[in-house]
Amino acid sequence: MADSTQAFRHGGRHPAGGYPRDDVALLDGLRAGADSALSTLHERHVRAVYGVVADRLGAGLLAEEATHDVFLMLWRKCRRITLAGTSCLPWLIVTADSLSKDLFRSERSRRRRWHRAAGAAEEIASDRSSDGWCEVERIIATLAWADREVFRLCTEEGLGYRQAVRRVRDDAAEWGER
Repeated sequence: MADSTQAFRHGGRHPAGGYPRDDVALLDGLRAGADSALSTLHERHVRAVYGVVADRLGAGLLAEEATHDVFLMLWRKCRRITLAGTSCLPWLIVTADSLSKDLFRSERSRRRRWHRAAGAAEEIASDRSSDGWCEVERIIATLAWADREVFRLCTEEGLGYRQAVRRVRDDAAEWGER
C-alpha cells in the first residue's frame, strides 16, 4: 500500500465525477479474504481518509498511523459492516473522524499531564472548511443518495454509522410504501 502522506499530498485529484462510487464487490472480496480488495480500497480512499485525520491531528506520523488504523479496522470489521449505498467512503470517513477525535483527546490529556501549569485547554479541531474536509465533501457529493445521507447523519447529527444506516434504510422503505 502507498504511503498515506504521499498519497494525499501527491496523489492527484480524481476528475470531477470520476471518483469510484461502487465498493460492494471489493467489500465482498475483502470478506472472502482477498488481500487485493483491501489494497484497492486503500488506493481509492486513502487520500480522503488521511485528509480528515491530518486536519485534526496535523500531518505527520500520528496521522499516517491513524489512517492505516482505519483501514485495519475496515479489514477486521468487514463482515459486520453494512453499507447504506455502494461506497465504503462514508464508513471510512466516520471511522477516521471518530478515531482522530479520540487520538486528539488522548494527546491533549497527555499534554495536560505534562503541562498542568500552562492552563489553557485546547479545543478539538473541527474545521470543516479545511482542504481535507472540502475534498471529502466534494467526493461525497458524487455518491448515491444513501451514502450521502449516511455521511450527513453521522457528521451533522452525530449518529453512529449503524444508526445512520438503519435510519436511511427505514426512510427508503417508507418512501417505497408511498
